[in-house]
Amino acid sequence: MVRIVAGGRYGYYRSRNPECHEHAYIQPKVPSGEACGFNLMNFGAPGWKEAVFAVVVILALYVGLALIRLLRPRTAETRTEMPPAPDQTLLRGLQTELVGLRAQMEALQAACDGLRDDVDQLKASRAVSPQYNDALSLAQRGGHAEDIAEACGISIGEAELVCALARSRGGADA
Repeated sequence: MVRIVAGGRYGYYRSRNPECHEHAYIQPKVPSGEACGFNLMNFGAPGWKEAVFAVVVILALYVGLALIRLLRPRTAETRTEMPPAPDQTLLRGLQTELVGLRAQMEALQAACDGLRDDVDQLKASRAVSPQYNDALSLAQRGGHAEDIAEACGISIGEAELVCALARSRGGADA
């Protein structure tokens, strides 16, 4: 066994052997890596300089690729075409068609209102007792009470009541 007694470029080594206790010799210390005949850099722990250099290289590559991508001519697939400006005649035609559609919608709304009134009248006529349906329809057509009483087999008083009912409904509808 050897024990180091002094440091520096040259170390003073003393043997632990009691017989050789008095023998001491000076031998040069060998730094790590020189034992094989060459000196290697220690790559185990890169410093901040190496890290900054790596970041600069990566950023330079990124900027270079971005410039190449920007300078490359675009193909027909990547170009976006602007839609053509609308033609004035097309706009006028669409406006005319819109006006026509509005007029048709108003006509359909009026027809729907008329049909709704007809349905209301039919519902009202069904609300009357079934034996007076024929009498009411004759009264709505303008028949006289005596004719209605004779045609439907009801009394003249009932026929006059049905005529009055038809007149009141006719006035309410108008």
